[in-house]
Amino acid sequence: MMIEATNLTKSFRRGNVETEVLKGVTFSIPHGEFIAIMGPSGSGKSTLLNILGLLDRPDGGTYLLDGTDYSGANDEVRSAARNRKIGFVFQQFHLLDRASAVRNVTLPLLYAEDGGSDGIARAQRALDAVGLSHRWNYLPNESLPMRQQEISIPRAAPKSWIFSGTSSRRAGPSY
Repeated sequence: MMIEATNLTKSFRRGNVETEVLKGVTFSIPHGEFIAIMGPSGSGKSTLLNILGLLDRPDGGTYLLDGTDYSGANDEVRSAARNRKIGFVFQQFHLLDRASAVRNVTLPLLYAEDGGSDGIARAQRALDAVGLSHRWNYLPNESLPMRQQEISIPRAAPKSWIFSGTSSRRAGPSY
């Protein structure tokens, strides 16, 4: 299994009021599976995504990513795993305005110290996979929002993808 969540709980306290957001959430996601987490505002979707993306910790339960339990892992371990295993596609895309499409896709490889000499070639192949080979040198403000989203998808690859909000309108390819 790629993701295994067992009995996840999470509460938030404001003053004397404690709000249970996640109450014993259990599910698993095999490699290569696409899922959608849906629910009304305030139902815990973002909280769950933050835990799955290793941005937050559950109060209870276990969270395994590729067989490793990150439920109680320290910040350094979580950061390293987030860098190597998880790609985020945000609703606002968070592309660097002054960087070309190929540089935006290459940047996470550099942070992961995985760019090497073939980092740009890998980014170009990823952009090719979503039909953007003709836009390698385009800046984000030279692209329509849908094209910006398409640039943000290969930037998140080849990791596990976590989509936030309406950015999940399009499923990405695998490469």
